Amino acid sequence: MRKSTFNKSKLVRAALLGSSVMALGISAPAFAQVEEIVVTAQKVEENLQDVPIAITAVSGDTLTAAGTTSLENLSQLVPSVTFRKGTTNANSAIVLRGVGTISFSIAAEPSVSTVVDGVVLSRSGQAFADLVEIERLEVLRGPQGTLFGKNASAGLVNVVSKGGTDTLQGEVTAEGFEGGEYRGRATISGPVAENLTFRANAFYGTYDGNITNIFGGNKNKINGYEHIGFRGLLDFDNGPTRVKIIADYYEADDDCCGEVTGVSRGSALDAELNLPQGVARGEDQRFVNHNLVTESLDRQVGVTVNADFDVFSDHTLSAIYGYRNWNNTEIREGDFLPRAVVGTPQLHDRGLVETNQSSLEVRLASDQSKAFKYQVGTFYWKSENAQDFTRDVITCATSTSPVDARTGARPCNLTDTVNTLFPTATSNSLVDIENYAVFGQATYDFTDRIGVTVGMRWTHDSIDYTHNRAPGVNRTNGVAATGAGISGSPAGGTVASGGNGTALSSGSSSNSNFSGKACLL
Repeated sequence: MRKSTFNKSKLVRAALLGSSVMALGISAPAFAQVEEIVVTAQKVEENLQDVPIAITAVSGDTLTAAGTTSLENLSQLVPSVTFRKGTTNANSAIVLRGVGTISFSIAAEPSVSTVVDGVVLSRSGQAFADLVEIERLEVLRGPQGTLFGKNASAGLVNVVSKGGTDTLQGEVTAEGFEGGEYRGRATISGPVAENLTFRANAFYGTYDGNITNIFGGNKNKINGYEHIGFRGLLDFDNGPTRVKIIADYYEADDDCCGEVTGVSRGSALDAELNLPQGVARGEDQRFVNHNLVTESLDRQVGVTVNADFDVFSDHTLSAIYGYRNWNNTEIREGDFLPRAVVGTPQLHDRGLVETNQSSLEVRLASDQSKAFKYQVGTFYWKSENAQDFTRDVITCATSTSPVDARTGARPCNLTDTVNTLFPTATSNSLVDIENYAVFGQATYDFTDRIGVTVGMRWTHDSIDYTHNRAPGVNRTNGVAATGAGISGSPAGGTVASGGNGTALSSGSSSNSNFSGKACLL
């Protein structure tokens, strides 16, 4: 979406980093010695070389150096990861090895799971917040359901945040890119009391956009963003007990993504769009003529409590609790024109998705340095999901308005409620999901190079849903009316087609199953 000048960014960042180092006495890391890479791909700390799965680990420093600020552009570092951009975060998705879940439905859960500091995210759209203060990022390819649950059937992205520090440290970073894109970040960490440290950071980013909207004779930039976020962490470690408490807030206001017309839509519509000589420029098209700016508004709030206790002399008891609230508003220009004309209706959408999720996992792991090692655990997850979606259409088969001499199109007369219709429909969906699981995995190493791993998971799901959508009506008089994407059938279906004839469709379902894995290392 954006064109960046990375060298310019580095010069600005280097100058500001220099001042922060002098102010707070931060020492540069030493690169002389090579350390082993420790990952938590199997929920316990292991050397990357000892993990018997396909995994790529990327450090936070590498993400920063590559300019990777979101999972959207992770494919620059991990080629097996691709990102499918939807009109909003709510219908965008991560794809691993060509497998992923792309859906508008709030009942559809991702097949590529995202885990942040041990907490599984309920919806794909929650994963696309800015990556800030990341210790490392792990990409696990292939099914990971035994340890991570049903939402990891195609793979998993595991995000691990930085913790507190024993000495006072701080950093201020500012980046500037061509095209009016700027990002800034401030971090401070250090001790609070004996065995207790903290980390706090804030970030802000803004971008004007790379498309010009000429509607109304203006030249407003769109396809940009404004992001702001805060995160605080308390880190307690006295040896046998380790507890991390994390709270975060994220807000995004993206006027994205206004779609350009890259091919001709006919002489009249091309003229409505002010395309030069009626010819679109394909991928080089850099302006639109939209009377509604497509926007995606995101807000996330989360709390995570992660506790580890040394028990039975050589075991670790872990408990992870997470709560997250995600709110996404979609405003979409669906016809990509400045007005409704005869034969081409105006189509505007507005949607709201809200998810509240809570999860708790309790896990017991044995000493991972021994030849025989195992872990067992239980998992509970509940998510409450709501979606409101409204489509407004303006359509006319004929019009009392004169033909526009410049474009050759005949606009709909919005004051003529006889020949011009204003179909609208709103749907409301509520989906509650509960998930229980019990899991275990054991590994026996015959030698340093040969071993066997066996795992099993029992999962129970229950889902309750309510969907309410009446047939479309005309906004001017309430009489039944249909239009582009607006049905004359209620959510319950017509009686003639076997439905209940009402605007309400509801029900519930539950299912249990066993899944597992066995592999020779």
